[in-house]
Amino acid sequence: MLAFAGGKGGTGKTTTALAFARELAAGRAGEASGRSVTVVDADVDMPDVHSMVGVDRTPTVLECPRGRPAPSLSGVRVAPAPPGDATDAFEKTLFELRAADRPSAEGRPTGARPRCRVVVDAPCGGGPDAARPLAAADGVVLVTRPTPAAVRDTAKTAAMARALETPVVAAVVVGNHPPRALEDVLGAPRVVTVPLVDGDPLTAPAHRTAMGRLCKGLRRGRHLFTE
Repeated sequence: MLAFAGGKGGTGKTTTALAFARELAAGRAGEASGRSVTVVDADVDMPDVHSMVGVDRTPTVLECPRGRPAPSLSGVRVAPAPPGDATDAFEKTLFELRAADRPSAEGRPTGARPRCRVVVDAPCGGGPDAARPLAAADGVVLVTRPTPAAVRDTAKTAAMARALETPVVAAVVVGNHPPRALEDVLGAPRVVTVPLVDGDPLTAPAHRTAMGRLCKGLRRGRHLFTE
């Protein structure tokens, strides 16, 4: 289970999480295609994943942990965020999803990483709501714009993930920027640049190509388990 996180809103984090899930479901990471990937909305205060893909607000992830199909994204299911007063139940559900996302120990190749079939769109900031999905995830993908303020805030998110003992496995920079300059700043082993595009990023070939690179990079880094 991977969490997509950032320090500021408006960076394209939710779009990136959805696009990554679509590429993973399509088999762009070297896994077998035809299996769905669930995107869990972890923002209990301002949930928006469901509205972006045309899925009803209910049932939430508590009633339907594997979500419902996103009409416009093949292979992607969306599980809307729970009510803000159900944080304990939500935390329990996240850890259950992580456990289910991991292949059984029997027959698992030595050193293999969990298979990723759950992507969590984490809320921004540094409070408990932002920490909850990071603590449950197997790894964190940071999403930022290339501005100094956005990078500073994202670096704080990276530090929070490491404090929770969840590794930062990649960073996505939305906008034209030399990716290597941010590897040390964010502590990310790989950085992928996603170009800004006119119109809907989810329909842009350049955006999809970048997500394909992210999937393949995570697979090479053994952050995706392949059967």
